[in-house]
Amino acid sequence: MADATELLAKHLRSIDSVLKHFGRKAPPPLKQGAQVPSTAWLARLLLVDDLREVQTLLRVVWRTTQRILELTAAIPVAQPGPPRIISGDSQEGRLLVERFERVAELGVLTKALYEWLYHLQEDFEVLPGLLASELKQRLDRYCAFRNGLVTHKKRLTVYPAGGERYSADLTKFELIVTPFEGIPDSAKKQLEWLFEEAAEHLAADDRPEINEPERMAILYRSFESLPDELRGRVKDFMERFGTISDSPVQIAEFVDELANAVVPKLLPP
Repeated sequence: MADATELLAKHLRSIDSVLKHFGRKAPPPLKQGAQVPSTAWLARLLLVDDLREVQTLLRVVWRTTQRILELTAAIPVAQPGPPRIISGDSQEGRLLVERFERVAELGVLTKALYEWLYHLQEDFEVLPGLLASELKQRLDRYCAFRNGLVTHKKRLTVYPAGGERYSADLTKFELIVTPFEGIPDSAKKQLEWLFEEAAEHLAADDRPEINEPERMAILYRSFESLPDELRGRVKDFMERFGTISDSPVQIAEFVDELANAVVPKLLPP
């Protein structure tokens, strides 16, 4: 099974291919004194610029992910027995410290991806009808996370746990933005009601979930499937109590799909 670096590399190649095609087809820059481009054409150019910046961010994510996997492979596997004291000056200690720093770096890069997804959302606001409904709903969901839990945290009523959780191959790398001391009693019942109301719209495997942070993550990731009114209440709950993020691999897959769906439509006839 492919690890995160292989999946990221696949999506980067696909994004690169479609953006290079746009570069070959796009008209040359206007010479000094020439007529300025139309607002619509300028918006298209700015959208492609933002896609290229997301692509650059994903390359940095790929390099950081690759380094974490290299460090993990180089660190000796803990053996059964009494705990060992590992000196920070030892080779193993230095590897552990660097891995800790790289994981934190990947967390910040994940937040940066959300910020650039918001830039894309703003681009599409001046290009109505360009983005298919399903892609627009997913982009709106990512931006709801960005708005409430990355950039603007004014509605949070709890201190978020912070930190990350991830699989060994880093295909899953998620930011934990749930209450540090657990969900307040006042919110537990509300979460239960929301989950019960959403049950018929959730994947069958998700419906039996009883763990509260996992329920929060499931509700967030099911935004697109929920009726508008229920989605609004789930969004309100997320902004006040948090949730768990998407993985960079999932965001890369989305940007790949979006770029291949949208960029060909930007080309002049």
